Amino acid sequence: MRSLISATSVLALALCFQTAATSMAVADDAGGGDIGINITDEYGQRTWYGSESPEVTALADQAEVFAQSHSDTVLGVALTSDRQMVELFVISSDIDGLDELVSLDPHRIRVVVNENSPEQVDAAQEQVLGLDWDALNIESVAPDPVGDGIEVVVSGDGDVAASDVRDGTGFGDMEQELTGALGDLGVPIRISVEEPEDPAATRSNDKSPSILEGP
Repeated sequence: MRSLISATSVLALALCFQTAATSMAVADDAGGGDIGINITDEYGQRTWYGSESPEVTALADQAEVFAQSHSDTVLGVALTSDRQMVELFVISSDIDGLDELVSLDPHRIRVVVNENSPEQVDAAQEQVLGLDWDALNIESVAPDPVGDGIEVVVSGDGDVAASDVRDGTGFGDMEQELTGALGDLGVPIRISVEEPEDPAATRSNDKSPSILEGP
């Protein structure tokens, strides 16, 4: 991914959150139970629970390698909320080598085709780059493959601290100010408040798609 991506762990405030439903995998494990479940909190931010198996960890590593070698078509990699499946967010299911990757474990690898093109996401980022970052306390902007749009990270040191957002106070003022400044960017926008980095929360590479593992 590009160098504008922040590797910090953040608390999300979703202005709009959507995930394309296109899938190339069956979400049932061999025992018949449902896996690959995704849940979000009240702000639309994906949340995680449980722990991943060594098999899922190995698949996630292989998916990340695949994403790095197909950075023009693979937008990102994430674990599902239950940490039982690996999701690849792509611009098309017609990617050389994708079928072979999925065949490693069709029950634990899911392909999601995002609706918004990289060009649309880039255009939205460029509009954010043209804003007054100091006045709006913006720290970074980056693609948000899980939300099929962009993520705007604001400073927790500004008028609205991350602790205030967590208990619901201060959100209205920040939402109103940023909504007015951002306008209609044509893609979903996820606003996050910067928090101290948790090295265990994410693995990222500022030049390639990252795998989002959850806290």
